[in-house]
Amino acid sequence: MTEAVTNALKHAGSCQVEMWQESATGAILFLVIDQGKGIQLKHLPQVALVRGFSTRSSLGMGFHVMSQYTDKLFLKSDRAGTVVGLYFYKTLGLTS
Repeated sequence: MTEAVTNALKHAGSCQVEMWQESATGAILFLVIDQGKGIQLKHLPQVALVRGFSTRSSLGMGFHVMSQYTDKLFLKSDRAGTVVGLYFYKTLGLTS
């Protein structure tokens, strides 16, 4: 979650973090929401799939790092901002 917040602060200047917990399973979903200009559509495949890709001078490892530590990772981005969802259930000893 720290990586998602860091990215939002770097690219959008601010963000909101929400946490949801499923009562039945105990699984946790963190949403990191910003109102920046979003990730350009032409960059979305590289952001999500190419390790080391960055539109700024950084290591470009953020999305890859998040995918390694979450059980499910969601990304939605448009001109109104970006939402990153980080879903954890295995780390809690749960199954999907």
